[in-house]
Amino acid sequence: MFLGSIEKAVKNIIFKPTILLPMIVMGVFVLLAELLSNWVLQRPIADMFLYPNAFSATNLLQMMLTRYPLELTTMLISGVIMIFVSVVVFISITKFASGKSVIEAINESVIEAKKSIGLTIFVIVAGFLAIIALFAITWIFEQLLLILGTSLIGDFVGLILYPIVALILIILFLTKLSFILPALVADDVRHAVQKSWEFTNTNFWQSFVFIIINLIIVYIILQIFSFIGLAIGDFDFISSIIGTAIAITFFILAISYYYFS
Repeated sequence: MFLGSIEKAVKNIIFKPTILLPMIVMGVFVLLAELLSNWVLQRPIADMFLYPNAFSATNLLQMMLTRYPLELTTMLISGVIMIFVSVVVFISITKFASGKSVIEAINESVIEAKKSIGLTIFVIVAGFLAIIALFAITWIFEQLLLILGTSLIGDFVGLILYPIVALILIILFLTKLSFILPALVADDVRHAVQKSWEFTNTNFWQSFVFIIINLIIVYIILQIFSFIGLAIGDFDFISSIIGTAIAITFFILAISYYYFS
């Protein structure tokens, strides 16, 4: 099932390259968003270089809220829009994997805006909770290290136990929620999250290994196009957009075919 899903994803990218169109359009959108971010953050970054003492002596979040409310609001809104556009694109790729044509997949993903909005909200909330959980775990281990001090047990807790706990949470989060997109084809967001969670109950480690294999392939694809970008020079952004489109499309197709099979 591993090789079959990967092979099917590769064949579709090679013989049906139009499936890359949603990700290529998104790549251009991301490029424009980066230009907007650079323009919006120009004043805060300039102030950081001109008045470094003021930034180091003041709470950064408080300063952003009081001195740069427009910039902060623009970044937050553009971030939410980027997540929404990404969700629409990812859903269209998953629908293609379910048997739709490229045009049908794109049309349905745009029409079903309710699912996209729901998944966007879920991604934001889940990401926020994941960050809080990471900070909470880090804080707990920092308190333990203060209590234990520089001892053999303290070294064990800081150097071994903490990375293990963090890694376990990342593995759990990554594996349990990776199949929401294919599950979303037939269900709403709430049931898709539930289906993704249930899907890995009986084959958790198999699913995890499959995801890791696909992430390695994604990394290789990105590195290849990174080298191509270095050779191109001034037009390296074209290589970056194409490479990212191929890598992410492959990953979504592979996990979708794995889920559907």
